[in-house]
Amino acid sequence: MCGIAGLVATRTRSVDDVKRTVALAVDELHHRGPDGRGVWAEADLPVALGHTRLAVVDLSEAGSQPMASATGRYVITYNGEIYNAPEIASGLVDFRPRGHSDTEVLLAAIEAWGLDKAIEAANGMFAMAVWDRQNQELTLVRDRFGQKPLFFGVVGDRLVFASELQAIEAMAGPDLDLDLDSIAGFLGDGTISDCRSMYRQIKKVPPGHSVRTTSDLTGFEAPEQYWSARDIAECSAVSVGKDDAADVVEEALLDAVAIRLRSDVPVGVFLSGGVDSTVIAALAQKARADQIRTFTVKTVDDHALDESPYAAKAAEHLGTEHIELPVSASDAIELVPQLGRLLDEPLGDPSQIPTYLIAKRARAQVTVALGGDGGDEMFAGYNRHVWLGTFSKTAQAIPRPARRVTAAALRAPSPNAVNRAVGMLPRSLRLHEPVNKRDKIAALLDLNHQATASDVTVLWDPPPMLGSGLVAPSVDRPTSSSLGPLRALLLDDIERAMPDRFLVKVDRATMASSLEARSPFLDHRIWPLSCSLGDDTLVEGRRGKQVLRRIAQKYVPAEVFERPKAGFAVPLGSWLRGELAEWAGDLLSANEMERHGVLDPHPVAALWAAHTEGTVDAHQQLFAALMLQSWLSHRATRS
Repeated sequence: MCGIAGLVATRTRSVDDVKRTVALAVDELHHRGPDGRGVWAEADLPVALGHTRLAVVDLSEAGSQPMASATGRYVITYNGEIYNAPEIASGLVDFRPRGHSDTEVLLAAIEAWGLDKAIEAANGMFAMAVWDRQNQELTLVRDRFGQKPLFFGVVGDRLVFASELQAIEAMAGPDLDLDLDSIAGFLGDGTISDCRSMYRQIKKVPPGHSVRTTSDLTGFEAPEQYWSARDIAECSAVSVGKDDAADVVEEALLDAVAIRLRSDVPVGVFLSGGVDSTVIAALAQKARADQIRTFTVKTVDDHALDESPYAAKAAEHLGTEHIELPVSASDAIELVPQLGRLLDEPLGDPSQIPTYLIAKRARAQVTVALGGDGGDEMFAGYNRHVWLGTFSKTAQAIPRPARRVTAAALRAPSPNAVNRAVGMLPRSLRLHEPVNKRDKIAALLDLNHQATASDVTVLWDPPPMLGSGLVAPSVDRPTSSSLGPLRALLLDDIERAMPDRFLVKVDRATMASSLEARSPFLDHRIWPLSCSLGDDTLVEGRRGKQVLRRIAQKYVPAEVFERPKAGFAVPLGSWLRGELAEWAGDLLSANEMERHGVLDPHPVAALWAAHTEGTVDAHQQLFAALMLQSWLSHRATRS
């Protein structure tokens, strides 16, 4: 895992100037790769590539980047891992490696087969820039699911790319303009979506796409798609029966896990004791001759939310070397004010807080950690997969006026009243985050179309921004009559929620701690397999992820993972009224909002006052506003 950056100047600039500029960008990415750095530049062209290295495979200098191919035609700077590099190498004729890094194998494949065929053969997560010295062409490539970030754009006379925006800022200087449409969208759902960025001139390379420079090196061509989750879903038919599904999926996952255990540094597995992590840990232990290390979070303040006892039971059955990582509320509270500095872009998801803490603790033990990310999206693990399609279809059969009246009635009780009412129920009937679930049901009742995941996560509507007519940008959602409600929801998660929210969170949190996170469920061979399973194989009754449950039962007793998932919940609403009130109040003061000139102080101040008084629970909306303000404040200190 690493950080990459580069620059192609479109007007006369000296090579030394370009090289110095890229070196500054690399310095901004040190946290992504503290084990080495390098900058390469053409001798007679203003073109430079930079790299900062987290050494995982081939720790010697033979694995350093930027790296040139054997003939010198191609130069690469690359972030990620190609897990099947040994298999690719075995298919290369006359390949004489200097070391054993996956980068060298990838370059040899590009030279032998061409870039497109080499990427098609690669199983991994990656963001790369390949400079073809013969054709004077730069190509940017991002992995199929968007696990690794890659920003690019044209700023003045410079074509720039990098793993993170702060490296872009180092190369582009003051010429970047905030994208107010992107900010409006962020306030709407808590993400910077649709491959946009916080800056008008900068975009993200879409997952499963490549982008090439124009022939005159003055811009970039339109992104070209080389892999499509949608095409796979639309062309698939149910071909794996319910009785065979668990065995077929287990075999595929075992290979996905095994190749992700390849490393020259210590590897561990995050284990919560839930279905996804239990399956990954079980298969990791099965694939290794030695004992695998597993890690779990132990919440020291709230035993009701502590999943470490379940993880310990799972580890005991699996025979792993198990390590508990203690995390307290004070750790989380101390972290929150730092998120504006740690985040490359604002993210309105409070779960980033425990993710950062977990990554930081684990990095003291290992350099690589396998996790269960993608299991819910591949195998229908969220509540919405079980009830959202059915609920929205039923709701649409009710006349709109009746639905709106019902939605208003649901929203009428205050959050405190809802929490008190749910608290009076027997423990077995209590809902986790009942106010949040109430609001989502009300949002569904208001809809005029079949729901997707993003429809129930609306935060600010309209966005509270200065200036008239600013609204969150609409995103065209391709539809397909060939997909049923469940598969359409899973595809929406794969195409939108995962790259815009969950993978951003995982990448930034782990990279801030120089930890490489690997996700076997995001092996690109797993999605076609998921698409070959029938809805009744994925979901039975009111429970999803049935295939993974059957696999997990082969290794641990069902009572270990058959329970409502609590997770490391963050009581952000109460913290904003207590320990974080001063920090939040300062960021949301009229003076601070007016200083940055983005948020409209009036609606934000009104909601902040209502939240602090306890009449509403607006922690999700306020957290998005706070992350934006915190990012803007940190940006101001850098400029």
